[in-house]
Amino acid sequence: MNHFEVMLEKVIQPRCLAGTVLEIGPGTLWPGLRLLQQNARLDLKGVGYSAEERSQALEKAKQWQCRARVEYLPPRDEKKFFLPDRSVDVVISFGALHAWQQPAAVCNEIARVLKVGGGFFIGDVRQDAKWWSSALLSNRTPGLKAVYQAKKQSHSLSEFRALLAGTRLEHGVVQTRGPDVWVLNT
Repeated sequence: MNHFEVMLEKVIQPRCLAGTVLEIGPGTLWPGLRLLQQNARLDLKGVGYSAEERSQALEKAKQWQCRARVEYLPPRDEKKFFLPDRSVDVVISFGALHAWQQPAAVCNEIARVLKVGGGFFIGDVRQDAKWWSSALLSNRTPGLKAVYQAKKQSHSLSEFRALLAGTRLEHGVVQTRGPDVWVLNT
């Protein structure tokens, strides 16, 4: 089991009991769809996808028999998700933070749409991780390969902490696990 799967199974999934999950730009890992597959009381909204990723995700949702509970929103301004305030129960993102043009604005937007008491789980590869750990993990699946190959564009642990400071997610707990860095509320 890779680090992403551990976080999904042991940390995120037990906190996603019912309601709406907002997933931000997962590429082809589809953590939101994995959560829906495990829990029929969840709905999913996805943002930050290319047209090809939306098409692939919808096909995967159909295969996993959760298509009726999934809505992928076309790409828009990353600073505005076009969702009502306090409308989602959980926000998840893995491997996308390094691609956000304005990460502090995205963090504030996450806080805006998250219900009081809701959970957020944002993970990415660390730029300062040991080269061999990300190289080893990048061979697991095509989705992970894309994440770990983006290591040079990602943030170091100290940059990740500095990015959160001053945002509405600054109270999040920063954890590292191998080459990954996660921010979550506990």
